[in-house]
Parts: sequence; structure tokens; C-alpha cells
Amino acid sequence: ESSRVLLIGDPHPENVGTFRGFSDGQMFVDWNDFDATGYGPFTGDVVLFLDDDIVPDKDLVKKHAECYRDPRIGGVGGRITGGYDTDGERTGRFYPWMNKVVRNFAASRRREVDHLPGGNMSFRREIFDRIGGFDPSFGGNSAIGEETDFCLRARRAGFFLMFEPDAHMHHLHLSSGGCREVEARQRLYWYAHNVALFATRHMARRTLPLYLLACAYRHLLSAFKRGDPSLAIVGLRG
Repeated sequence: ESSRVLLIGDPHPENVGTFRGFSDGQMFVDWNDFDATGYGPFTGDVVLFLDDDIVPDKDLVKKHAECYRDPRIGGVGGRITGGYDTDGERTGRFYPWMNKVVRNFAASRRREVDHLPGGNMSFRREIFDRIGGFDPSFGGNSAIGEETDFCLRARRAGFFLMFEPDAHMHHLHLSSGGCREVEARQRLYWYAHNVALFATRHMARRTLPLYLLACAYRHLLSAFKRGDPSLAIVGLRG
């Protein structure tokens, strides 16, 4: 059975050609623009999100698609090498009492997870129909935390998320392009904003006040070390 792939984010001819190469004649690639929530005009059963600075394995799309033969699976995350992800014992976990998000998405073992890597993840359309898209309250160009927030909301709605190491890509971590804040103060503001927003939504109530106080203290200490008190104001405003 043939599939249709909707290419999201960058209509560069090299990207279109690459994904046509994945298909072996069985997939058709189109360009379309998604809105900020990720809930765009796609009509297929599954949507796949990838970073723009990657080298994907030839069968990456296929490995994502194969996971959905299991009707219990609502979302799939693939393995990422070439950067800060490691092959740790714990992969894709979230610990609400300390607001700790564990990645380790270079792991080699298939397992159920709490969240997926934003640069290599796919979801059934049903999840978007049920819980909506990514929350635009996670602001800034990099929108830190939005994909983890989405995954945790999907989990609470009863969806099963799977980490599949065979859906592999190599992350190049290029210095330009993609979702990056250009101005340092804007980056600090939105980082502080998104971290606090994520904590208020997902952290255990008992430990949340102490965590937020610790965040405020870190902003003050960082500003003092840099000799610029205004940085503390930027962080606390966020």
C-alpha cells in the first residue's frame, strides 16, 4: 500500500529529493505550511516531525510507520546520535517531583517512554483531534518544552508512546537555521518563561514552590557572576 508524505518546514529541493529517495517509488512528497501548533492541514493518519539539520537513515520513515501496526501506540520517537543525547539506562522519562526531564535518546533498546525527542517524533492524527496541538504559550523561536508538554498531555489522555531506536537519524547541530533565538536576552527571557510554565503544569504541587524559588535564585546568581544585574530582571520577568 502506498503512502503520502507531507514535508513540513523547508521546501528546499534537496529535502524533497531526500524524502522521495526514502520511498522507493511508494511515497509522494508535498510541501505545506503548518501553523504554530503543529496541527496543520494534513489528512493522513500519522504526522512525523524532524529537525532541519539531520542526516536520516534511509528507512527512518518506514521504521516510524511500522510501529503503528500496533494499535496501542499513539506516538513514536526515534534514536538520535551526534549530539548531547546518550545511551543511558533511563530513556524518555519525566519525574514530576523534581521537574526532571531525562532524554538519553541515543539509546539502543526499544521501550515505552513518557516523552519523545522533538527532532525525531511522530504521532497519530487522533492525538491532535483529542488534545489539540502544541501549546503556543511556550513562546520564543526555540519554544523549549512544547514537545514534552504535548507528550505528557497525550500520556494523560491515555496514549502509549514508544521509543524505536531503528528509526535513526544523525543530528548535525548546525549553528544557523531552524528554531534558534538570535538575541541573548530574548533567549534568556523565553527560556525562563517556558521552564516556569512547564513546571507549573506538570510538576508535583508539593515541590513546585521550592523549585520556582530555586529558579529565581539561579537567575540572580547568574546575573551577579556576569556583572549585569539587568539579566536577573529579564530572567525573573520570564
